[in-house]
Amino acid sequence: MIYLWRVVLLIVAASLGWRVTVNGIAGFYVDKMDAGDDGAIDQVLTWQPDNPAALYRKALREPLDDPAQGAKLLSEAYRGNPSDPRALVALASQAFAAKQFSRSDELIEIASALAPADARVQKQVASYWAARGQPDRAIKHLSSVLLAAPLEARTILPALIEIAADPERQYLLAPLASSPPKWWGKFFAQACRDIKHLDSLRYLYNLRRDSGTEPLTSEERAAFVARLQRDGQISEAYMVGINGLDMPALKQLGLVFNGGFELPLSNAGFGWHLVPNERVSARLLASTGTTGNQALNLKFRALEQPFRHLFQPLFLDPGHYRITGRTRTDGLKSIGGVRWEVRCEQPESQVLAEGPRLLASSDWTNFEFESDIPEACHYQQLRLVSAGTRRFEVAMAGTIWFDDMRITRVKDTAAVAETTAGAVKSGPKPDQILRVGASSR
Repeated sequence: MIYLWRVVLLIVAASLGWRVTVNGIAGFYVDKMDAGDDGAIDQVLTWQPDNPAALYRKALREPLDDPAQGAKLLSEAYRGNPSDPRALVALASQAFAAKQFSRSDELIEIASALAPADARVQKQVASYWAARGQPDRAIKHLSSVLLAAPLEARTILPALIEIAADPERQYLLAPLASSPPKWWGKFFAQACRDIKHLDSLRYLYNLRRDSGTEPLTSEERAAFVARLQRDGQISEAYMVGINGLDMPALKQLGLVFNGGFELPLSNAGFGWHLVPNERVSARLLASTGTTGNQALNLKFRALEQPFRHLFQPLFLDPGHYRITGRTRTDGLKSIGGVRWEVRCEQPESQVLAEGPRLLASSDWTNFEFESDIPEACHYQQLRLVSAGTRRFEVAMAGTIWFDDMRITRVKDTAAVAETTAGAVKSGPKPDQILRVGASSR
């Protein structure tokens, strides 16, 4: 009896050893096959005739004039590994080529359900439905690709933008707009940059605005406003921007938006924009003497180039305006200082008015200047710039504060013109300098 058990154990051991050997050799060839060596496919099947991956690869290698053999190999591959949908996708392609659409549809749906988060499979499913003439289903699966593999956006988003720009196909994006996936924001921002005709972009924007499920994000609105501004649609851009303001922002609305710097710098729309510069930083800080809770703190670190980095777009009617504000400095070192200017941006760029030079001022000091907005100018800008022009004048270090920036319309333009004319004849120079303790009032 003991002898019999020994024989059985030896047979089992030999069988296990052989299986380990077979699996080891097969695994070696599987690695070569996965590395792209098609010659290893037959070697894998020699050692493991039912290897699903090798059966699948061999089926793809079979000549197109023997579809039956290919289908047999694919079926065996799927039975060997029912969790891998690749064989089903290939079988669906064969059925599609044979115009067996009912079967191909069924196979592709099963494949999609097996791998809802596999970008490669979902991309194949999307291609299938596109070939079937069902672009709405194709777009749905392209969305799955983007969710599973965001880097695919480089090729997929341009295709979706092409659809958005086509009046005959735009409606296909409506389901995505009503319940936007995570990638929608990036898509919409790129669409705002790339779509040529504004009407197509308006359609896309209105889809989101009117969806009724998820409200427009501030990023979407800002991207659309920026495009409208770029195309000179200033009135529309302003209304779109205003309609998106929440209650705290509405409280800061004026001819200068957020002039008290109570809200963060938005870098969008008709808010404050700060062009990045490694030698300039901007913070909103509390300080003694501010009108509200905080003021703008600009810190310069050995700046040697002209400063033109802070500005706000304006949408002013033709007329005469007064620009006022408050400023102080902390250790500001500058020969030329800075000044505010009002510019016309459309239809052509030109300086309309310049404020006083702002230099060292240890206490909060008021400043003001005035500007005419001509009839032809329908888009303006308020910008802080270096007052000097030569290199030693624009060099700047230290800190300057701003608060309570306002623009008010002067109604009696005739009286203002008369007063201004008298001031030019008998008053200070237009390039007046504001220093410690001085006031322009």
